[in-house]
Amino acid sequence: MIKKQPVNAKGQTEEEFLKAYDASRYPCPALSVDMLIFSKYENRLKLLLIRRKNHPYIQQWALPGGFLNIREDILDAAYRELKEETSIERNQVQLYQLHTYGAVHRDPRMRVVSVAHVALINQDVKVEAKDDADDAAWFEVQINDNTLTLYHAQHRMQYHMKTACSVNPDQEALAFDHIQMILDALSFLKLLPAA
Repeated sequence: MIKKQPVNAKGQTEEEFLKAYDASRYPCPALSVDMLIFSKYENRLKLLLIRRKNHPYIQQWALPGGFLNIREDILDAAYRELKEETSIERNQVQLYQLHTYGAVHRDPRMRVVSVAHVALINQDVKVEAKDDADDAAWFEVQINDNTLTLYHAQHRMQYHMKTACSVNPDQEALAFDHIQMILDALSFLKLLPAA
C-alpha cells in the first residue's frame, strides 16, 4: 500500500509547497558569533578582547567574533572566527553557547543577530591579532560596588553592572552590545555577586 502524502489547505504536498515557497517574503537578518574567552591567573580573572580594525567602531575594543557563512554551522563559525582574529586553535578551547542577542539596532550596518559563546582557558595559550583585529589583549576584570572595570596597560573601561552604561562617557567603550554579553557571561560563570 502506498502511503498518501499529506497536503496543506491549498492541496500542496511538501515538495509542491517548497517549490512554490517565496523566501523573499521574509527578509533575513545576518547571523554572527561572539566569543567571551576568560582566563584565571593568580586569582585574577581576565577577558580576551580585540581592537577592531574597521568600521563600525573602528579602533574600539570588542569581543572576538564575526559573521556566519551561509553553509556553516554556528559552532564551526565561532571556532573559525576565534582562530582568524586571535590565533586560538579549536583544540585549545571548549566553547559553550551562552545566549542569543537580537536587539533590532544592535549593529549600525544592518539587522544582526549574534550567538555568544563562552569559555575559560589557560592564559598561556598564545594569542595573536589577525584578520579583522588590529590587536588582541587580556583585560583584567574587576568587580567592585556594582561597577565592572576592564583594564589592560593604559586602557580602562568602567560600567555600571545594573544598567550596562559607562561610568564615564568620555572614556574608551566596548563596541556593540558587548558589555551586556560580558555581564551575562559573568553571571553564567557565577562570578557576579548575587543581586
